[in-house]
Amino acid sequence: MNVGHTLICFSVLTLGDGDTGISNAEITVHTGTEGRNIDVACSFSVSGSRNFFCKDKCEGKGVLIETDDDKAQRGRYRIHYKVGTDIDIMSVTITNLTKSDAGRYRCALDRGLAPDSYEDFEIRVKEAPVKPKPNWTPRPLPTSTTTPQSFSSTPPSTSSDATKQSQPPPPTGLQLYVHLTLVALIIVSSAVALLIFCRKRNRAAAEPCVDSDYVNVPGVDTVYDDVGQEHTSIV
Repeated sequence: MNVGHTLICFSVLTLGDGDTGISNAEITVHTGTEGRNIDVACSFSVSGSRNFFCKDKCEGKGVLIETDDDKAQRGRYRIHYKVGTDIDIMSVTITNLTKSDAGRYRCALDRGLAPDSYEDFEIRVKEAPVKPKPNWTPRPLPTSTTTPQSFSSTPPSTSSDATKQSQPPPPTGLQLYVHLTLVALIIVSSAVALLIFCRKRNRAAAEPCVDSDYVNVPGVDTVYDDVGQEHTSIV
């Protein structure tokens, strides 16, 4: 009887030691979004010599990562094992989630002669939110009825701008007054000059004309008398 009880207790303790993460009454569910990444942490109270990350059971093609290192990556799957004071943590990452990634996964440790320890969890993938399309309609292009113009060496806008720049600004009130004053002075000066010219011309026309052949030159008769006297004495 004592031997039987001892064997039973030994069996129960062995199974209890192997149940560190072996049997999960409730599977933890993690939800991720399609196209994004998801991180899951598995905890262990004991350490192992080899780390596993699997889909479903760690058998055949279900083994996604198997490594003796603390870090490993294979495709879109990555694990990082970190030893703690009370428990060890295996962080699992799946990048760029797809619909096919939904399902049950397992983090497992190979403990050599002792039973393996593992922790199961489930991943659910939801569709990525659809971005709303802008609610607007394109405006129709304006139709032009003008006839096509011939090409010129300079664009029309440039010539119009040059014309606008060449035109002087409109005169102000003071400038207009100065301009009108100058014009009036010029007109008055011209009229005065014309009047003076006309008066001089009229005076010259009113004086009598004198023939130069009949002008009496003083002293001429005296000369002729002296010449006649000398001629008489000679004879």
